[in-house]
Amino acid sequence: FIQQEGCVVTTFKITQYCGECDGYGKVADRNPINPGHSLVDCEECDGTGDIAHQEEYDSITDAQNDYPRARFTYVQSPIR
Repeated sequence: FIQQEGCVVTTFKITQYCGECDGYGKVADRNPINPGHSLVDCEECDGTGDIAHQEEYDSITDAQNDYPRARFTYVQSPIR
């Protein structure tokens, strides 16, 4: 990622549905000894159904191009 001189870079929190549980926050816990199953919290998203991380972009349009199905939150940068 190369920043052009004079460009303002914004940090976004990018939130997507968890791919492991399809955004439900629960997965089936199957035991070969017991054919029944129970729903347990997804380990990938800690039961929230969402995966989030932060990245810097020149604009929200650039972020949406990389993550078309995500939700975005502006992260306030510290004053320099």
